[in-house]
Amino acid sequence: MDSAEFDRRIAAIMESLEKSRLEDERRTAKSMAEFERRTAEFERRTEEFERSKAEFDRRMAKIDDKIDYAKEDIAGISNSNGLVAEDYFFNSLEKTLTLGGKHFDHAQKGGRRSLKLSNGKKLTGQYDTLLINDNSIAVVEIKYKAEKEDVEKLAGKQLENFRILYPEFAKYKIYLGIAGLSVDEHAEKEALKRGIAVLKQKGDAIEILDGNLRAY
Repeated sequence: MDSAEFDRRIAAIMESLEKSRLEDERRTAKSMAEFERRTAEFERRTEEFERSKAEFDRRMAKIDDKIDYAKEDIAGISNSNGLVAEDYFFNSLEKTLTLGGKHFDHAQKGGRRSLKLSNGKKLTGQYDTLLINDNSIAVVEIKYKAEKEDVEKLAGKQLENFRILYPEFAKYKIYLGIAGLSVDEHAEKEALKRGIAVLKQKGDAIEILDGNLRAY
């Protein structure tokens, strides 16, 4: 091989290598451009997501505020209705001082009473109206709307706790009453079955079902 042929082949190899280098650079630049494009798109979508999330959080915060306000309004209405019912029935019982044909000397609002037990736990109970004489006491639970569960609770846990919280009435006969501006029919049946007086609003007066009243 003469020197001219050798130089020609070397030049061809160098030209091929240069073409390969240029092609590699082109592909690398294209890949980098695609990577940068995808990175920019990812960042754009991330920013868009963050904006959407911030807007969602802002709207949810407003909804939560509205729910809180609604809960406060409902609680206020419920408490107000409960107080109206308590005053309505207490005032009536205070005037008659009678339940189940039994006369009582005075009426009082039971309120809340607490007692620390021997095991260190605290027992708390709230009783709406108490009718008292020298040997008997009537515990009347007052609800805006009385339901069966209220009757079961009154004759169960509330009565059990009452005996503990009011030891001064340990030797008294205990009578129970459930009162409500509205009394569910299931609550009424359950109360009468258990010998609990039912007091409910009927027009402008109070209807008292206490013919089956019994001592607990």
